[in-house]
Amino acid sequence: HTLCTSNVMRTSLLMEQLSLRPRMGIALLYLLLFSVAIGQNDLVATLKADSFDWFIKSHKRVLVSFYQPECKFCQALEPELQKVAIFAKDEGWQTKFGKIDAGPVSHLMTRYNLTAVPSLVYFVKGQEPEVYNSNVKHAHSFYLIKKFVEEHEKMALVELQENSVDSFLQRISDGRFALVAHLQKRSPEAKAYVKATKRLATNSTSDFRFGVVWLKGDASATHPLLYLHRADFKEPDARRHDFAGSSWSAADIVKWAIAGTYPSVGSTFTASRYSVDALQELGCQGSVVAVIDDASIEQDDEEEPVRPRIMPELLRLAKENPQWRFTTAELTKLSHQDLLALDESGNAPLTPVVYVLYGKHRYLLKVDLVLTPGTLTTFFESVQKGEVRPVYRTAGYPAVEVNS
Repeated sequence: HTLCTSNVMRTSLLMEQLSLRPRMGIALLYLLLFSVAIGQNDLVATLKADSFDWFIKSHKRVLVSFYQPECKFCQALEPELQKVAIFAKDEGWQTKFGKIDAGPVSHLMTRYNLTAVPSLVYFVKGQEPEVYNSNVKHAHSFYLIKKFVEEHEKMALVELQENSVDSFLQRISDGRFALVAHLQKRSPEAKAYVKATKRLATNSTSDFRFGVVWLKGDASATHPLLYLHRADFKEPDARRHDFAGSSWSAADIVKWAIAGTYPSVGSTFTASRYSVDALQELGCQGSVVAVIDDASIEQDDEEEPVRPRIMPELLRLAKENPQWRFTTAELTKLSHQDLLALDESGNAPLTPVVYVLYGKHRYLLKVDLVLTPGTLTTFFESVQKGEVRPVYRTAGYPAVEVNS
């Protein structure tokens, strides 16, 4: 392997680290001397329009720089980004790095509401991205970019001050969750919390961020505190969900945190969250899924959306049955895998329709009955009593409807 620009970058990074953290000097020098040289293009992939979507969906965590070759700020950013990529690789982080010329991909600039270059955008599992705030002093320095990536790493536990918690929570976008703990260092609660964050980061289907405020003073005079911040939750669900468990074990924290990601009545369905197997791990009995097609209703249609009409009954059932999970689901947003979880044929159902997933079976409340007041409650109770026959694999719907 040829020692090239990558080693120049490593040397520059080494000098900066040595000047700030002397204790790291020997370790970094060891890494520099004995690591295999890797070309810079291997660490920051050059993307194009036809490879962009594949790249961000192929990796769990991706940081992409939108630049233009003639931009002086972009030119200054490039070596700093290379340093971060080198640091991330040496630290074993999961984040992958890419760059793309913004000129030929104006549609991507529009997609992510980017108005200037350079712009750094962070993607997690191809979900809603977060744009790096470049309106601060030294925004494009190695240390601030590294800090940004570090906060988004799965295993990142961000150390906070009491006065910085609100700022941390404000950066949690809709669909994401944040755990914040106020603990004594090296306490049993702290050890349990760290273990729990690693399990949640590795195994949970939800997107968590983790923060901790280290308490000062006598441990006997302070009390551990843990809560879950749920950015997009609305009434009757509170955004803040406090941990009230008597046992500070990693297993209890994980179970409580995952359970807290479910609203009283959700607005999406995925098999990984609402299947019976997934819910049984939380001690739940099953789920009730109302499949609707409100997205197809035009503004000038006389037809009323279904969700507002069934929400009161779903909310009441959710309150009365805390061991169940309830959600609505837009038909157009269901993947084939989700449809299979509801109906083994994988066919899109006629809407509105309600599925009850209970035990090893599925139960179906037909279209013409869903909107009749009280019918859903009666159906749900009958399922639990074993008075309703489950739905088995069915043939597909006819290609041409006859008499509707």
